[in-house]
Amino acid sequence: MAPSEELFAFRAQHVRYTLWCEGALDLDALSGAFEALLLAHPALGGGLLRTEDGGWEFVQARSGAAPARTRVYHGDPDDLDEGFTELDQTYELSGLDVVVQGAAARVCLQAHHAVADGRHGLVLLAELWSHYTNIVTTGSTTPAPHPAPMSMEHHFAARGIERIQPVAFKRYAAHAAQLVAAAEHEVPAQLSSARVRLSKAETESLVLLGHKEGLTLNGLASAAFLLARAQVVGEPVVAVPYQFAIDLRTRVEPPISMVEGTVIQGMMAFVAEITPQTDAVELAREVNRALAEDLDSGAIQKSVLNMVDEVLAGKKLPVFRHATGSTNWGRVPDLAVPEGLRIVDFRGRLSKWPGVQPDPEVKAPSDFYILSSFDGQFSAELFVSTVGSGEQLADAVREQFAALIERVQ
Repeated sequence: MAPSEELFAFRAQHVRYTLWCEGALDLDALSGAFEALLLAHPALGGGLLRTEDGGWEFVQARSGAAPARTRVYHGDPDDLDEGFTELDQTYELSGLDVVVQGAAARVCLQAHHAVADGRHGLVLLAELWSHYTNIVTTGSTTPAPHPAPMSMEHHFAARGIERIQPVAFKRYAAHAAQLVAAAEHEVPAQLSSARVRLSKAETESLVLLGHKEGLTLNGLASAAFLLARAQVVGEPVVAVPYQFAIDLRTRVEPPISMVEGTVIQGMMAFVAEITPQTDAVELAREVNRALAEDLDSGAIQKSVLNMVDEVLAGKKLPVFRHATGSTNWGRVPDLAVPEGLRIVDFRGRLSKWPGVQPDPEVKAPSDFYILSSFDGQFSAELFVSTVGSGEQLADAVREQFAALIERVQ
């Protein structure tokens, strides 16, 4: 395995692409669709093994090992504490969990983060439901085999991308006076999560504001998160270090397709100094400007591999008070469903608490957000381990979004 993949092997991290359905769900067809997905993407049916030097390697499905499979539970689909299988990465890099109660169901595709990052996983999700619909409507489906996805290191080497010092370290150093380091190995007293989901009308208003101001939805959402974090902290001036993952597939030449790469992500680093006078739109503009500068200069593309190497070598990323990070999966692709079945919601989750250190036992105090849009509604999953609870932060985020939407109305 390459270092960019090993980070997630150390954490045994699976990503959970979870859908809520209403109507007639054919469990046999769903199981067949998952089998077709594994035939098309054999890496999902393999496992991870430790090497003699302490690293990890991909292995094909071992003889006698239980294959990746569909598991069906009966219970409340809305209960997020039940019905998720804790997969063993030594032989289960993927799985499908289904929770059924009457005509309601929750369907969760799990894929190991070392095999597929968030946007790659969404392509797999769309393919799963395409197979399902084919089986229900025609009785069969034809999986198209894909070659094994390759690492970021492989793709970048083939493109001659050089390496430079990680951008995050330089930007944090420039704000050293404003940042306060968190205690080493500090274990948060409280881990909690919450969700913020905008209506279609609210999402449309936020997009309209972005068009009016020349800003991305990601930039406006980032500003809302940063202001909300400062609001919960409750101090007059708050320096919030912020990192968010960037899909680099279209940021290199030639571009990398979604399923050609495993983890093809860089990291944007930004420091927001929040005061009572900080304006959300101007803050969003600062975030967008910093991102554009780092992408245009190639700094994010060139620095990500060195950052990964340093973390695996034991050099911890700088961790500060109020640290915040996010990943934006963008719009969930259209999902094919047969007549009589409706998908009503989507949520992106993780099998382990998110963190920047490869050791899952080291819980550095930082917040992490997963952003996505499904059926015209913007949604954010908030994982909170700093000041305040998930619900406190969610309330503050909703206030910030409401204030932004008022500018349009």
